Amino acid sequence: MTIVMNRDAILNADDIVMESIYVKEWDGTVNLRVMSGVARERWEDKASSSENVEGAVGRLLVECICDDDGNLIFTDADIEQLGEKACGPLINLFEKACELNTLTRMEVNQVAGNSEGDLNGS
Repeated sequence: MTIVMNRDAILNADDIVMESIYVKEWDGTVNLRVMSGVARERWEDKASSSENVEGAVGRLLVECICDDDGNLIFTDADIEQLGEKACGPLINLFEKACELNTLTRMEVNQVAGNSEGDLNGS
């Protein structure tokens, strides 16, 4: 029998999953975390706005790369510089971040390619 959770149980549930990924090109480990609901909305808004279509990979990684305590280590100001790193490690981390956040390639393309900011394409 499952327990029906109350407000406090839901708000206090530790549901932010974190995973450490070894990046051989950088000879180190990078922590990725699941985005919160607010972070996901922020990512969708920024990635879908016409002036921010470029940098979708870096934009997602900024919302997911964290320290050992789960605190994000990059800001929007780092997107361009992060995007200058080698594409192999970035794509590997991006794909893992998509997996952790249950983002499909179609969703990413839809968000990044829609200049109107409407995820339904209308």
